[in-house]
Amino acid sequence: MLCNVNLLQPQRDDKTLLSKETHRDQRQMFLNLDGTTSAFGATERNAVNNDIIEKYASQAYRTLCLAYRDVDVTPEVVKNWSDEEIETDLTCICIVGIEDPVREEVPESIRQCNEAGIVVRMVTGDNIVTAKSIALKCGIISPNDGSLVMEGSVFRARVLDANGNIKQDEFDKIWPMLRVLARS
Repeated sequence: MLCNVNLLQPQRDDKTLLSKETHRDQRQMFLNLDGTTSAFGATERNAVNNDIIEKYASQAYRTLCLAYRDVDVTPEVVKNWSDEEIETDLTCICIVGIEDPVREEVPESIRQCNEAGIVVRMVTGDNIVTAKSIALKCGIISPNDGSLVMEGSVFRARVLDANGNIKQDEFDKIWPMLRVLARS
């Protein structure tokens, strides 16, 4: 998660502008086109996730939610806030998708690695849908090739025991087909 707190100093007030990489439950309001705000509850969050975020992710876009909150504290106080304090009572301004295009030479390099018997795997912090879309564009996976695309938390839950030790039998079932590890 990326969260930047930028202290703005217009004439009299300090304001905090927050930009977030992920869409979180802490956001409670949404800024309308006319400048008013509306409640941003579970129904609205689900609609945004299904209609916007998943659509962007399937096109290999990284999703950014820009949000703000006016605060009446000094910059020194804000610097000591926890992430949870920063992420509370935000008003979502917009959600945008940005593309970090695959460099032109990457698919060919991956093809050459595959021809040489080298298995290319992708480990990323991206959303699993975004990661899969990028892996398809690069040639790391192909549709219906049986490759595994997993989130890091799912992978760890399957291959680690309660003490954090590797369960070798489970690991051996997964790693041969694992090509993409997302949200790692």
